[in-house]
Amino acid sequence: TQVRFNDAPVDDAAEGYIHTSVIPGNVKHDTFYSLHEILNKLNSYTTRVVKYRDIRPSIFRGVVSAIGAFFKWYVLSGAWKEGKVGAVTGFYAVAYSFLKYFKSWYGKD
Repeated sequence: TQVRFNDAPVDDAAEGYIHTSVIPGNVKHDTFYSLHEILNKLNSYTTRVVKYRDIRPSIFRGVVSAIGAFFKWYVLSGAWKEGKVGAVTGFYAVAYSFLKYFKSWYGKD
């Protein structure tokens, strides 16, 4: 079966696979190349999630979600051990969690 990505504008996923396996070796993965790239992705992804998903507008929920994201993605996942990359990915998780609710609240009228 051939694997392909679906056409979902938010959270696209691979479809059409029957099984998965682990291949030997290492993969070099650059999470991001610059802060500019991260901020552009943050803006693009949060705009799409608000447009294509039902996000209830709430500043309070945005703040609570951002706090939860900080603990989940920065503290519990151990991103704090990754230096600058961990700090940036932790910031991204917090900002994404807050901005999707903030943008929904801002555009609700």
